[in-house]
Amino acid sequence: MTQDAREKCEIHANYYFVCFRSFDSDPNSESYLEPKCIYNVVLREGMLTFHMDPSVHQYHVLRRIRRQIDHIVVTPDWLNYAVIDDITDLLAPILHGVEFDVDSIDELVLVISSSEQSDMLLRISTARKRIMMAMRLLQGKADVVRALIKRFESATALTATQMNAITAGSLPGYLADRHHFTGPATAWSESPRFRATNGDAGWAPAQQTELPDNAIEMAMDQRKGHETTLYLGDVLDHIVTMMQNAAHYDNMLGRAQTNYLAQISVELTVSSNNTNDVVAKLSALAAVLLPLNFVTGMWGANVKVPGQDYDDLYYFFYILAACMLYVVVAVIWARRFKIF
Repeated sequence: MTQDAREKCEIHANYYFVCFRSFDSDPNSESYLEPKCIYNVVLREGMLTFHMDPSVHQYHVLRRIRRQIDHIVVTPDWLNYAVIDDITDLLAPILHGVEFDVDSIDELVLVISSSEQSDMLLRISTARKRIMMAMRLLQGKADVVRALIKRFESATALTATQMNAITAGSLPGYLADRHHFTGPATAWSESPRFRATNGDAGWAPAQQTELPDNAIEMAMDQRKGHETTLYLGDVLDHIVTMMQNAAHYDNMLGRAQTNYLAQISVELTVSSNNTNDVVAKLSALAAVLLPLNFVTGMWGANVKVPGQDYDDLYYFFYILAACMLYVVVAVIWARRFKIF
């Protein structure tokens, strides 16, 4: 009713409750990669699944059962594992897509042209957003699977002791040693058919208890059901691997973004240096041309100037030669200081 989004595993007397987050896997959906919770109530007789949004995991599990029915023992614990495994497998294509994007970004970030730099920044931001959403979906799943593995390991150890007691025909002795078991009390481990006959006195009977006819068969079925621990270990490996890969991809994108910003800084520095060179050259050119403009402006003024009373062109050539000499001296000076 409260739709608690926290992933968890709660063990109760007659069942255990698992909250495991799935997500919207449709890339065209507006809620793509948005989390949605799957609630499993696992009983001895079966499993109840609750979800507030459309879910395909149950159909995938049913198809898997039909395909592998000759090789598996379907128990409520196995059904719970199958739903968790299907949700985990659904995350694998997401990380594969992220891996492809990260590799392409890492290769292109240092060779991309300036016209495509804004697009590269958008690609980096989009990839990091997908990684953060994937890490948010993976966070907490490992703890849930570890809690289930711990619970099954305790139940499996109890079942092994029970089988030894049954095969030896000494179930009362097994019941007398029951106080050494520190695992959780569940419907799997404290079934009424294995309880002592002295009511609330616990697991220390004072008289022989008759074994049920199907005790060995039930113990074997219980043992097969707890083989789900191996499957859960495989799921845990997948989750831990995906979390490590997601962290690695995030580090790669952080490095790519750093390289991208460093490249932008280098380009800005080169552009600033080019601008400074152009400004220096224009300043040198202005230093050459400004005196020439001053001289020609002074001799072109509508006032009496030197040489105005002569009808020859000597003063003109004198002024032109002085201007040319100044230009040569200014160019030599600029070349010496590498301005040109």
